[in-house]
Amino acid sequence: MLLALLILDGILLGVVILLQSGKGGGLAAVGGGSAATDGVLGGR
Repeated sequence: MLLALLILDGILLGVVILLQSGKGGGLAAVGGGSAATDGVLGGR
């Protein structure tokens, strides 16, 4: 059950990212999100 939920979540996340990339958001939004979490997690 948990594995199925994880797979569905991954597919849904991929679809959302692909839809955003068509609108000009895309990987830039993902990169900005990861840069923001680096500060929270203490990444360098």
